[in-house]
Amino acid sequence: MLPTQIENQKFAERLAIAIDSKGFKQSPTVIANLFNSKYEGRLITPHTARNWLLGKSLPTQEKLVLLAKLLDTSPEQLRFGIDREKTLIADLGRGEFEVSNADQKFIKQYLALSKVQRRLLRELAAEFKVPELDELLIA
Repeated sequence: MLPTQIENQKFAERLAIAIDSKGFKQSPTVIANLFNSKYEGRLITPHTARNWLLGKSLPTQEKLVLLAKLLDTSPEQLRFGIDREKTLIADLGRGEFEVSNADQKFIKQYLALSKVQRRLLRELAAEFKVPELDELLIA
């Protein structure tokens, strides 16, 4: 098997895992319909989705990004198997710390709250008394 074929097969395996984790059926038609419901460019056919599922071809970068988003994973994880579950966020004086995707979603939800709701949540978090974070949570 050629290196490209091996990489395509690994992609297909990661795609299958991502599809299973979302509870979708491993069906080219299901994947094509899901993809096309959100894609604003040229739609894909079930045959294209079948080729992705079988590792015969890879999506373009633009399509890979949307596919990853639909499957709640990262394009890097889907394409290369690189675990991008954590992203560098800050340095609190004790070294760098990372935040998981779930925590990043929480932060986005937090930022969508009203000023009053954010203040209340900061006050609640301050009750957990993490000394290094006190100045960040009260601000």
